[in-house]
Amino acid sequence: LCLGLRLSLLLLGYLTALLFPPYPHHFYYLLFPTLRPFVINIAYGTLLLVVARYSHSFHVPSFRHPPFFSCCAGSGLCWTRRQTAQNVTTSNSTTSNSNVTLTTATIVPLTLASDKQTYYSVISAGNVSFRVAFDTASSDLWVVSSGCDTAQCKSLPRYPLTYDSPSFVSVNSNATTFNVSFADTTSASGFIAEETITLGGLTLPQQAFGLMNSTNVSFVDQVSGIFGLGFPRLSGIHSLATNATPFFARLAQHGQLDYPLFGVSLERNASFGSLSIGAVDSTIVTNASLIEWNEIAPFEPFGSESNASSYLQWAVPISNITVGTQTFTLEPTYPQANANHSVALFDIGTSGIFGPYQDVERLFSVFDGSRLVDTTGQWAIPCDTNLTMTFTFRQNYTLLPSNYIIGPTAGEPALCLTWPKASPPSSDGIDWQIGSAFLQTVYTVFSYGIVNKEPPLIGLYSRQPTPVVPLPPASLSALFSSLSLTVPTTLPNFVLPTPTLTTPSYLFNASVPTSISLLATLRHLHIRQSLRMLRTA
Repeated sequence: LCLGLRLSLLLLGYLTALLFPPYPHHFYYLLFPTLRPFVINIAYGTLLLVVARYSHSFHVPSFRHPPFFSCCAGSGLCWTRRQTAQNVTTSNSTTSNSNVTLTTATIVPLTLASDKQTYYSVISAGNVSFRVAFDTASSDLWVVSSGCDTAQCKSLPRYPLTYDSPSFVSVNSNATTFNVSFADTTSASGFIAEETITLGGLTLPQQAFGLMNSTNVSFVDQVSGIFGLGFPRLSGIHSLATNATPFFARLAQHGQLDYPLFGVSLERNASFGSLSIGAVDSTIVTNASLIEWNEIAPFEPFGSESNASSYLQWAVPISNITVGTQTFTLEPTYPQANANHSVALFDIGTSGIFGPYQDVERLFSVFDGSRLVDTTGQWAIPCDTNLTMTFTFRQNYTLLPSNYIIGPTAGEPALCLTWPKASPPSSDGIDWQIGSAFLQTVYTVFSYGIVNKEPPLIGLYSRQPTPVVPLPPASLSALFSSLSLTVPTTLPNFVLPTPTLTTPSYLFNASVPTSISLLATLRHLHIRQSLRMLRTA
């Protein structure tokens, strides 16, 4: 596309020079007659750039055609159609009148935490740096403060409340409380404040965030908090304070991002990944036309949310799952919620895949010798299986046994714990949670969309080999051994029955106002409970 544009401009310049020759006595034509078509070419090129720069808001990309140029900068970032060569950079540049550092795109390295559950990176709050875990199932940024003296806090880097940061701004004299409650009975509480926040060269002054003075949440690897990448509607801070838009949405509002998206790469069998902001990583996405776009599922307003956006979670419809050659149409817990389709949440904050009992039990019926091994919905299957597992969104994405098997059990090495894990019904109508076990096989693009122009989308770019061929059993066993994936658990010596669960009322039919922070808690902390049970099984 880029080469075609350049050749077209050159040809247009020559044709124009021949058809409409300029006044022959202009001194620059007399001195440099051979440069005449090039001068006109430059003029046309400038005109085209101006038209492109001010007409981008009228472009609505097709779901099947990614919103990117196919030409990419040498830095490894593939720029969006909204960007021009003049403003593309991966480091800080000039500053606007609102003291917002202008950076059009950046790549932030991610590190897999030692508990293999989350990915983290470094941010700055004022002049203090912190590690934070990234989460697409929540929207708030919070870190522990020096006011937190619980056992879980004492060993962590904490925001120093006694430090007179010149960029710190109190909110309501630090009296606006902010609480997070987890389904595993852990919690965090503190207050809302504003500080200059920097992530990968992207800086926002007076960014609202939570400072936690008390928590019994256990972090690893000196991680001090959570960085939510969800929609503003899901933000508890946004609902409690004025001008408290989450970090990513503010980046787009202040013009720091020419296109409001981020891309996530999570590496299989490695302890790292990357977060590209404002562009996709062209070292991974070598053919942007192969990105398959999925429209975000809307959620109806509830309670007092009459004017709320319909976009709440990074969740898309999922139609079926195929095990081997047997395809299962998924059964949504709340058929009325999304036109009788199940909905799957894409969550970089969890390592696994979770689904409802009514679907998961059917999937594992295909595996000879599979069994439910605990009351938290964990299944085990023979480790030597060669069955693939294919998830169908708008396109098929196939997982190999090496992708969905967690690892062999210590007591019975021939049996392996596996994803997906069954979970109780959730009142928000999201039946499936898709974590890193799936996300390591794709490059995922999260696009916030453009108001009245383009809906929010999730783009999936497969990174699986072609053809998708399972490893031989001996090679799979060697892989588990090399990665020390044996799970220290004892399986029951009897067959467990599938539990009978009560389905709660659908949340968005409620007439009583419901807390946004509660809604966020229901989702990503329900997963934390499941993961904790798995680790202690």
